[in-house]
Amino acid sequence: MRASGTAGRTGLLVLAAVSLALALAGTGLVAAAAQVRHGPSAANQALTDQPATRQVLATVRTGVSAIYSYSYADLGVTRRAAQRVLAGQAAAQYQELFVLLQRNVAAQQLTVKSRVVQDGVSWLSRGTAQVLVFIDQTSTRGNHQAASARAQLAITAQWRGGRWLITGIQAR
Repeated sequence: MRASGTAGRTGLLVLAAVSLALALAGTGLVAAAAQVRHGPSAANQALTDQPATRQVLATVRTGVSAIYSYSYADLGVTRRAAQRVLAGQAAAQYQELFVLLQRNVAAQQLTVKSRVVQDGVSWLSRGTAQVLVFIDQTSTRGNHQAASARAQLAITAQWRGGRWLITGIQAR
C-alpha cells in the first residue's frame, strides 16, 4: 500500500508541475498575442490595407519618375510635375536642385530619363507612408553616348487634401 501511496503522490506532483508549466505557457502566449495585436506591426496598414498601399505606390512611382526625368529642351515639364506631387521639405529640397538644373542643363544639353524599377511600402499609418524606391536613370549630354546610373530613395508621403503627396526624399 505504501508504494502505491508514493506513486500516487509522485503522479500528483507531476500533474501539478505539468499544469503549472501549461499555465505559464498559456500566460506567455496571451501576452505575446496582445503584443502582436497592439504592437507596432499592428499599426502598419501597409500589411493590411492593400488599396491604400497600391495608391501610395502608384503616386510615388509616377511622381519620382516625373521629377527625376528632365530635358534641357523643356524644364517646365519637370517643374510642373514637382509642383503637383511635392510638398513640405521635399518641395524645398527639390527647388534647390531645380535652381542647379536650370544653370547647368541647357549648357550641357542634358536629358535624363528616370524609371522606378522596384518599390515597396515599409510603413503606412495615419496618413503617412514610408516608401523605398529603386530607380534606373539614363542620361545623355548633347550627342554623346548615354550613361546609366541607379539610385535608392527613401520617400515619405502624406495624405493631404484627398491625395498622396511626397513630403520627404532621402538618398540611400
